[in-house]
Amino acid sequence: MSAIEIAGVALAFQPTSSNYSTTIKAIGSSRRTLSGRLDFHVIATKREWEITVPEQGLIDELEPYIESGQPVAFKDHDGTSYDVIIEEVPVSNYPVDVLGEVRLKLEEV
Repeated sequence: MSAIEIAGVALAFQPTSSNYSTTIKAIGSSRRTLSGRLDFHVIATKREWEITVPEQGLIDELEPYIESGQPVAFKDHDGTSYDVIIEEVPVSNYPVDVLGEVRLKLEEV
């Protein structure tokens, strides 16, 4: 199992299994046929991740990518690398530098 990396930097605190989820989304079109059957054509698949970790300086490091909407390199726990967009970074708990948690929502480009 490899360390999760964002923008080439390994997270100091890796997420636990309860703080990590990934979803595979089918990209395509669907329509109902005259018989009522669903006809779905998959063009591609993309992944989404939701990861919750201690703040560990991520807000300052990721802010340029969040503001610009530019893709950032992401290496998953299995060692596979992806280009992702950071959709949102809600922060909970205060003070952030002591108790803060960041929930990263990432989507493959």
